Formats: sequence, C-alpha cells, structure tokens
Amino acid sequence: MADDDFEAAAALDVSFVRANLATEAEGSADWRRQKAEEHPDDARNAQSAAALERAAAEVAKLPDDDPRLLRLAQILSTDDDDLRGDYLDEESRLLSRHGFGTPKPATTDELLADLVEAADGAVERAAALKEASRQKVGPIEVWLTLRDGGFGVNCMVVRDDESTTQLDIDSLTMRGAEREITGWLLGNGYKAAGRWETMKEDRDENDLEAMRRFAPAREGATAL
Repeated sequence: MADDDFEAAAALDVSFVRANLATEAEGSADWRRQKAEEHPDDARNAQSAAALERAAAEVAKLPDDDPRLLRLAQILSTDDDDLRGDYLDEESRLLSRHGFGTPKPATTDELLADLVEAADGAVERAAALKEASRQKVGPIEVWLTLRDGGFGVNCMVVRDDESTTQLDIDSLTMRGAEREITGWLLGNGYKAAGRWETMKEDRDENDLEAMRRFAPAREGATAL
C-alpha cells in the first residue's frame, strides 16, 4: 500500500490521531496506577504509569508535521477495516506494555518508533493477505473480444471475486483464439466448465465476443 494513497486523508486526521493517542496513553496510565495500588510491592506498574503519563503529555505537544503521527494517520485513514484493526490491536498491546519492567525509563520516542513499526507491519500483513487472495486458484471466466477492425483478439480472465487479468493471444481470429486459450488453460491445470457462449455477434452471425467458464482441474493449477 503506497503512502500517497493516504496523503490527503492523513493531513486531515493528524490532530485526531494526536489527541486519541494521548488519551489512550493516559487511559493506560490510569490502568497501570490501579495495578500499582493492587500490587504495591511490584514497582513495574508505577514505572509504566509514569512512562505513559509522560507519553500522553509529550504526544499532545507534537506538531502536525511530525512524520510519526503522519504515518499513523495514514493507517487510520484507510478504509481497509482489517488493516486498521490489526494496527489498533498492536497499538493497544504496545501501550499496555510501555515502560513495564524496562531496565531504564521508557521514552516517548521509543513508543512512537514501536507504533510506526506496528503500522508498517500491519501494512505488510495486509498486502500479503491480498496477494494470497489474488493467488488463490478458483473458477474463472474467459472473455474473448474481436478487436476493432477484426484484426486480433483481446482476452480477459475474470475471477470469482470479479478481479481481472489480460492475457496475450497470438491468434487473429475468434475461433483460433478459442482453441489457443482453451489449450493453454488445459495445459495449466484447468478444465472447461461449459462450451463457448456467443455474447455478441455481427449481422452475419460472426462472433464479436465470446465467453467460456473454466475451473481448476487439479492442485497446482496456474494462478491467473
């Protein structure tokens, strides 16, 4: 996912991200103070509460152009609910552990670096999931369309999620293209799931557009 996909939205949301992060840090500090009262012999809770209080105060003073806030705003501005939820789970975990049992007082810079790393990780996981979904082999429709002028054929594969891929066809006629793509798909692990259907024809009943369905015939069929 490219950064520029979110650039405009991020600029609008920085103030919200800053305020929300400061509030979340303060909420985690309150929780750690409560734990410190419940376990007065464990100094780690008070240590974490102090680090979180500092973080809340320092985050609230960050400028709008702070690159770390901008990166978080990019993630939180996306309409990918899974990506956003993945990041927010990591944010909650990092806040709950900030400054807890560290050999020296944890800094806000360290927290922000961890949050940016969590954001980048969420983006990478989302991209991997999308690629895995794209590579999943399922039934397809093959659409052949005679080019304007009748010289050459365009071939489009439509997956069951309605995403598409264009394939190169050497044949110059519809009949030749039908034979070519059918043979290629059979050799790459597919089987025909019906006959070629004429979707559009000219007044002489010559095919201008045709479609045929195919399905994976075996494991290892080529992902299109």
